Amino acid sequence: LERRIPAKQNNPKNLAELEALLQECWLEIPSEVYQKLVKSMIRRIDAVLKARGYLTRY
Repeated sequence: LERRIPAKQNNPKNLAELEALLQECWLEIPSEVYQKLVKSMIRRIDAVLKARGYLTRY
């Protein structure tokens, strides 16, 4: 969303416009992006466990 909103070049003038813009940008994100994030969760959880709660590259 952070990259998609400025790309719209449409600055919201109020909270309702911001909400509409966020929803529009959210719906434009391909489902493959979410699938990739879900698949990476095992790696991320494993990294946290190995680091015993300390910093990870994620």
